[in-house]
Amino acid sequence: MNILLIHHLTDNNGQAQYGAVPYYRMQKPHEVLNRLYPEYDYITSNSLNIEESILKQTDLILFTRSVTESDLLKLNELGIKWGIDIDDYWHLPDDHLLYQNYLDNDTPKQTENGLTQAHFVICTTEILADKIKPFNKNVYVIENGIDTEDKSWQPNKIKSNKVRFGFTGGTTHVPDVMLINKSVSESLKDVDFKKKGQIVLCGFNAEFNKASVYVGYERLLTDDLNSISDQDYVRRLKKLGNVNGNSYEYKRIPNLPVNQFGTIHNELDIVVAPLKETEFNSCKSNIKMLEAGFMDCAIMCHEVSPYKELMTKDNSFSLTDKTFFEWQRYIIENPNSLIDKKRQLKEDTKRFNLTLISEKRHRLYQTLFN
Repeated sequence: MNILLIHHLTDNNGQAQYGAVPYYRMQKPHEVLNRLYPEYDYITSNSLNIEESILKQTDLILFTRSVTESDLLKLNELGIKWGIDIDDYWHLPDDHLLYQNYLDNDTPKQTENGLTQAHFVICTTEILADKIKPFNKNVYVIENGIDTEDKSWQPNKIKSNKVRFGFTGGTTHVPDVMLINKSVSESLKDVDFKKKGQIVLCGFNAEFNKASVYVGYERLLTDDLNSISDQDYVRRLKKLGNVNGNSYEYKRIPNLPVNQFGTIHNELDIVVAPLKETEFNSCKSNIKMLEAGFMDCAIMCHEVSPYKELMTKDNSFSLTDKTFFEWQRYIIENPNSLIDKKRQLKEDTKRFNLTLISEKRHRLYQTLFN
């Protein structure tokens, strides 16, 4: 079966680059599917504007999130079975970074139009599936998964004498970080935390005099750097360069290509993933829990969907039950709690191995073509 994957990618000196959504929902799943079942072959494109000879050999087309009007017109002419893979709700809250962009581009209407016309839709959770069903009854849930054969998702921990609390979220999580930023800043001033704990901001990406969400995250988490006591270190941080912060209570990990992202967890002990309880957030996936579980980390998050469906008192530190400050104190004083939570999260997430998840995708594709 020849599959055409259509999603946004950029070319960097002949090498394709793509973001987290295409990585988790398109590229990785089909890479593993091809590894298990070589009869599935796939190529990737930005649009349907490709050679006719390729389209004539295509059996299935899969889009990520939405389909343009021009692609819909061409699909009607081609007569090829096609679907959409969608991992987020298309109606954004007004505090979302992309809210105005979605309105300006009429993205909700475009998304719903595509969902209505697709032969099938794939999504990440049952909650999101329920949002899609009014537009298309042929909805299939295929969860996110981790490819354990990929070296970047094989734990190789870097040792530290500090308990490392990592913030690994992307650029759209400012409202979520604001739920706990004051408690984090308070922790950075705590004497015991300065000695035994560390806040790690992952994916830091900023240039001098240019706007950056990550500079905003840093200011939120550190009370505009006022929670950091070493003034020489503060001066170096303000220059926005690559600063070695291993010995301090706060440090950055620079941005990495998506196919190397898993390795940042080797410098973390706990993934901190605050999440505001909203209709939009409830439709997200539990990917942060999976990343933590497969990379020998614990998880600290709010007890809201999509986390609460997998959360237990044995595998998670609930930000709904205690503040960040209360939890960091407890963890530093009770290090065995961290070991226990890591162990249980690893056990509870192992069913999300992408090899297992790919069996579900194989069965779906077989059903579609039989």
